[in-house]
Amino acid sequence: MKSLPPLTFTQTLTPEQLLTLYDLCESFKTYLWQHHRITLEQQMIRQVLSDNDKALDDENLELPFDDELPF
Repeated sequence: MKSLPPLTFTQTLTPEQLLTLYDLCESFKTYLWQHHRITLEQQMIRQVLSDNDKALDDENLELPFDDELPF
């Protein structure tokens, strides 16, 4: 998943406000999963496959070997 910028405004919230925000996020998450599960799963799979392709590309870089033998 993509990273989001930090929510700096949360530093000024009271513990009660933080809990309310947390509960709201949980409610959104539950709603989205219940109503859009297949779409979310498909997108998550695409993202994992894309990330794996990028990781494989990084692993296939040439190593810097010296052409001259040390002996």
